[in-house]
Amino acid sequence: MPWLMDSVDAQLTSAVISRRMLDMIICDVVRSRTEQYSQLETAEMNRSLTADQTEEPSPVVEITTVENEDDHQASFTVL
Repeated sequence: MPWLMDSVDAQLTSAVISRRMLDMIICDVVRSRTEQYSQLETAEMNRSLTADQTEEPSPVVEITTVENEDDHQASFTVL
């Protein structure tokens, strides 16, 4: 029966090693994605702050037209 115990021990060792490798791969992927999402969030915040600071209100133009019998006048006012 020692050969059976050796075989079982080898199988268990193989399963434990496989599980540890899979855990390390999952941990690396989760860490990598966390960093990527953090960088993306930081970039979005910077882009939002930059857009808020550089965004100027668009000018409003008021056009007034006065028509006389002899001539036509128009005035533009930027608010």
